[in-house]
Amino acid sequence: MRPDPPENDFDAILLGCVKTKDTRPRPAKDLYLSTLFRRRRRYAEASGRPWWIVSAEYGLVDPDEVIAPYDTRIGKRSLQDRQALAAQVAARLTKALGTLEGKVLELHAGDEYALAIGPTLRQRGAKLVRPLEGLGFGKQLAWYGKRLGLAPAVHSGASSTRPAWSPQRARRVEPGSVETVGNGRGLGRRITEAFVAGQLDLSERPNAPRAGWAGMPEVVAANRLRALGADDVAVRRFLTFNAAMDRAREADRLAVAATKLYEASAWTFDPVEIISRSLLELTDELRSSGVSQRHGADAFGWRLLAETLADPSAAPEARSAIYQGEADAGRLLAELDRTSSRGTRLFPLLGGPKIGPLWVRLLVHPGGARISSLRVVPVAVDVQVRRVTEHLGVTDTAGRDLEDVRGLIQRTWAADVAAHGAAGPGALRDTPGALDPALWFYAKWGCSFCEKAGHQMPISAVCEYCLFAKS
Repeated sequence: MRPDPPENDFDAILLGCVKTKDTRPRPAKDLYLSTLFRRRRRYAEASGRPWWIVSAEYGLVDPDEVIAPYDTRIGKRSLQDRQALAAQVAARLTKALGTLEGKVLELHAGDEYALAIGPTLRQRGAKLVRPLEGLGFGKQLAWYGKRLGLAPAVHSGASSTRPAWSPQRARRVEPGSVETVGNGRGLGRRITEAFVAGQLDLSERPNAPRAGWAGMPEVVAANRLRALGADDVAVRRFLTFNAAMDRAREADRLAVAATKLYEASAWTFDPVEIISRSLLELTDELRSSGVSQRHGADAFGWRLLAETLADPSAAPEARSAIYQGEADAGRLLAELDRTSSRGTRLFPLLGGPKIGPLWVRLLVHPGGARISSLRVVPVAVDVQVRRVTEHLGVTDTAGRDLEDVRGLIQRTWAADVAAHGAAGPGALRDTPGALDPALWFYAKWGCSFCEKAGHQMPISAVCEYCLFAKS
């Protein structure tokens, strides 16, 4: 069956790279092994248009260019590295196409790629089209399959033929099926109720904090600031900048370091004070306190965030959320994608599918803001949230990159909360935000210890649903 013709009039196709790769140097088109990438490639080849791969390590790569395998994620690269990569992509495309002015580029990649290279390409006059934007993994496969005349496919990976677990072994994901939203089976409510009540047995966990919201690192930090005399505005500013540093960081250590920085140099959390000082002074403070990791890039992003918040007209919803304590969740999340007139992101460290939702939840609790429409804010999925989701058999995404499955996990828990509710403080009750910290805590102090021990160490009755103990 011949593929359908392209639906859009475009000049070239850009494919994002994926995690699963061959173990030896290969032509770029053959290096990536996932089902999703193979379908992207077949679609690009069938289009008759020129196409390239955007690599988080190498930038723009010709399909036949031989490259070595790597373990680099674009979302984990520094702001400066991403800007340099975007400039390289734009330069190579300009050389290949003659100009980017008026060119239509079809991008088949995740949000992090669009955010990294999109502004630079648009500055050069290109139009970026994302036909699969917002689609989950299964729907993306179905989209390509329809255009290529293929049968539905299941994801690749070690677990693709393993039945997903449930307490009664009733639900199976068979080879050849299209992935659907998982089933939380009301576990979200059970987990949050145990979490809120502090009914988690952490006796076998050395140095474990108090179970429940009071033991969350951001709550401990906010309580410390208030004990020092900080008002709600100061606490929300602190939580905002702390969230900006949260990517791939140990949350407990970051909160401790940020609290010490506030005690020593509170000005580093005040946007007006920050922009009145030199970038060098800010960099030195972040470096010496241990708050930053990539010190130059982190300080630069921190400074840009301060400039945004110090300007009353730049991001009115975010300013209202922080300074007046009132905002709409949908508008807040949309505002995080804003750029300046020349394409610079206004929130360079707060955007993304994990940090954005986390920040909104922090503003509500422990920040004390009154945020409406909280049900649109998904669970902030990181490696910990994914871990407990998989161990409980709620979704089956083993062997796949977190970026490819984050949306599936978020939709699954959102459906579970909508159906069964979730315990939590104040306005967070019965929203995904109430489940977010409970899942993180349950994985960090539950699942992680079981994995290290090699056997189940139950912390609550929910552990009876654990697939890890039965695998």
